[in-house]
Amino acid sequence: MAASFQQINTNKATAPGNGGFVTQCHTHCEAQSDGYFTSFAINGVTMAEAASKWIADNIAAKGQAPAAGHWAVDIPLSAVPPYYSNPSCPQA
Repeated sequence: MAASFQQINTNKATAPGNGGFVTQCHTHCEAQSDGYFTSFAINGVTMAEAASKWIADNIAAKGQAPAAGHWAVDIPLSAVPPYYSNPSCPQA
């Protein structure tokens, strides 16, 4: 998924003002739950922290903050148990 996402969306993903937070956790609507929003992390940065930084940087840059500093993509799931390697994922 991550490879095809990067291929198809390279121009969009690198456009100023854009960003994303893609975890390996399979939880529907994770950003709509305070517990998940503040506990899922990639490289020690929670979804809430990443979103806050993205919003603040884009306000300061009038929507043109470099996308490179606003992408967090987790490593892919493993093909063998334990499938999840992100310790912040409740499945891990």
